Amino acid sequence: MSMAAARFLVVRGQPLLALDIEGSAPAGPVLETGLYRSLMEAGLVVLEAFFGTDLPRGARLGWILESGELRLESEDGDRLLRMDRAGVDAAWLDAARQLKGTMLVAGHGLGIDPDDTPKQVAARLEAAARERRVLGAIVGVGEAASNLPLIF
Repeated sequence: MSMAAARFLVVRGQPLLALDIEGSAPAGPVLETGLYRSLMEAGLVVLEAFFGTDLPRGARLGWILESGELRLESEDGDRLLRMDRAGVDAAWLDAARQLKGTMLVAGHGLGIDPDDTPKQVAARLEAAARERRVLGAIVGVGEAASNLPLIF
């Protein structure tokens, strides 16, 4: 499973999750290995710009909220990424639950800092997108289904 630093934002009422994927990435406009490949195969697209871009819908993956974690899973059930739920921003979580989805933007070497303002995060995403180092799409967010047996 890959590692990533996550930044949770709510911009104009819309949840946004920016992932800065750690590790080595190949050079070139399309990143084709590891988590990048899985995200692309699931419907995230390489962004040429961040500002003014409508992210595509219909990606075949989503975030699953469970008691102790937030997991990114493909429609086939492959677990691509997971993080401790304690680190999830409460405002993002509320907005994502209400809309049952979030904007997901992922890149490498984004340099996003936890103290960055939303404008600074957006500027970093824009710069990386201009270099074609960012993938994005709208993805689902939902609660894990309970597998507990019913007791009568």
